[in-house]
Amino acid sequence: RNLWEPVPTLVKRNAKIGANATILAGVIIGEGAVVGMGATVTQDIPGGELWLNRCTQCGWPVHAQFKRLA
Repeated sequence: RNLWEPVPTLVKRNAKIGANATILAGVIIGEGAVVGMGATVTQDIPGGELWLNRCTQCGWPVHAQFKRLA
């Protein structure tokens, strides 16, 4: 009997993942989401959000920040 079963992890278009980030199996990282350096991702991340280390969602939709800078 096999106790291990492969589970796909999905990183959608334009998502960015920082160095040394840990992403658990089966997680979906939404389109345009940003995962900070060293972050541990244990649940799905909606598109366009910024997630940093030692917290869940750390605030604002990323696309809103880019629009303000433009």
